[in-house]
Amino acid sequence: MSLSIFAALAAAAGYGGGSVVQAMASNQAAGFKVFSRPAYAVGTVITLIAWVFSLVALKYLPLITVQTVLASALVVTVMLDRVVFGTRLRRIDVVAAFAVTGALALTALGTGAQSRAATPSWFGFSMLVLLIALLAATVLTYRRANSSVQAVLSGLASAGLAMCARAAHGASGGWIEFLLTPMAWLTIGFAILSSVTFSRAVERGTVGPARALVGVTQVVVPGLVGITVLGDTVRDGWGMTTLFAVLVALVGCAILATRPVTAPPGSRGTDPDAPDLAEPAAVALELAALERVPAPRALFPDRSSTGPTP
Repeated sequence: MSLSIFAALAAAAGYGGGSVVQAMASNQAAGFKVFSRPAYAVGTVITLIAWVFSLVALKYLPLITVQTVLASALVVTVMLDRVVFGTRLRRIDVVAAFAVTGALALTALGTGAQSRAATPSWFGFSMLVLLIALLAATVLTYRRANSSVQAVLSGLASAGLAMCARAAHGASGGWIEFLLTPMAWLTIGFAILSSVTFSRAVERGTVGPARALVGVTQVVVPGLVGITVLGDTVRDGWGMTTLFAVLVALVGCAILATRPVTAPPGSRGTDPDAPDLAEPAAVALELAALERVPAPRALFPDRSSTGPTP
């Protein structure tokens, strides 16, 4: 159990750190050009390592527990966002970060054994339909959708990844059998889609709110599916406590998502297509300075003078 919790926490740290590194790449390039940036490659590698840790956690822990712990990636993202991008932190943000951490500890304590009930036969097909639907939505909205839309799509893709991994573990015994199940291969598609849409979300907005929307979506959707469809449970007598902890974690994530943003000078802000305002401002200042300098009389003589022009 302790090893599984450690794996989930390591995955959360990896997702949070990888998000900030990918956001750095999104500030350097727009659209599909972001995938050619070295920072994006580094962020992707960190995210892939986090994904492996999450698979380990999903093998032994209920879906809602793993996803709630993964939502703590927002705390890592917010702290690194403050260091890397200079985003301001309010006092309530610090309180929310500690509240999320405490709520995750309660969730971990309330974790029960993972259900070994057979996955419904229709579940795999429904996950394939979800992947196709999210892919179509991404294609339709990629060019014009705002940050929130792309973040929700990323959260749904992360939810699909978790649900497929959980179902694949439930239908297999060891890791070899897990890798041979079609459901495990669907996790790759969801992982790629989640990465692409999240990069677009941080390009159109800021990394903190985007990670918050992803966190809330990837907790609520898989949690409900895990309990109602896959048979996941919590420890006896910990039902209300775990529910309260999940709600506190979600509220904390929502608070962290509303913090004000301090954009660095000359940045594109929330609109990656907007022109950089730093250079025009500098040019205006230079022109104003030139206007205050008196013109040389040799070049602009006084026409009221009657003497000869030198």
